Amino acid sequence: MVSSNEHPQNFNNLDVNDLILHKSCETLPIFSFDKILNTNDYRYLIKGYFGEDDNKYKNFNKLDIGEKIFTNILNEFTLLTSDLNQINNIKKKILILELEYKYDTTTCVLNLYNLVDEVEVLWLLSDIGWPINKDFPYGPQIDKITKACIGLKNKINIHKSNYVNKYVKKETNQKKNVTLNKQAIYLQSNLELGYFLDTKICTVETWQNLQTLSKEKEAYYEKQKNINSRKPRRK
Repeated sequence: MVSSNEHPQNFNNLDVNDLILHKSCETLPIFSFDKILNTNDYRYLIKGYFGEDDNKYKNFNKLDIGEKIFTNILNEFTLLTSDLNQINNIKKKILILELEYKYDTTTCVLNLYNLVDEVEVLWLLSDIGWPINKDFPYGPQIDKITKACIGLKNKINIHKSNYVNKYVKKETNQKKNVTLNKQAIYLQSNLELGYFLDTKICTVETWQNLQTLSKEKEAYYEKQKNINSRKPRRK
């Protein structure tokens, strides 16, 4: 349970103190981890939420607690895996999602301000990194943010292009159409687990340990195969 002293936030009747949140790789299901990486939807940190109701806890993503917790989980994740390419891949993906969130939210706020022409709407910009000074005219500040958004969009496009060239194309060639469920089936088979590997129950920590065991098993059999191939054949 989230302590009220740690996070006393309340947003549109959503009381974070009433939610049980996953805060580490030890409890967060790999399904939820994968969803957050691909959608930047921190609601998957809420215990028992698997996206079945898109309207549920919708305001949770407007709080900063989700991003803070997931950043800690990512730091923990880096200690569980020695695959630097995978770590860098995830960090790049998170950066792009964060920049896109800032751009899309800023655009929505500015469009809303143009419709309603109420100064209070502009205060929302401060929550996403665009400070608004009440003591100065709003017009020049809005113009400055609008220009900055053009630069932000260009930055997103550059990061996306680099990401696709460095990671996505490589992954597509190596693991074409390999979904999380397919990976789970492979682990079940390769490790002869004898049970169904449910990605909504299997934690990130357990998943990474299974991946490590699977790679170690593959490396062992490959080593044995090479040893046997060097043995002289009996006549």
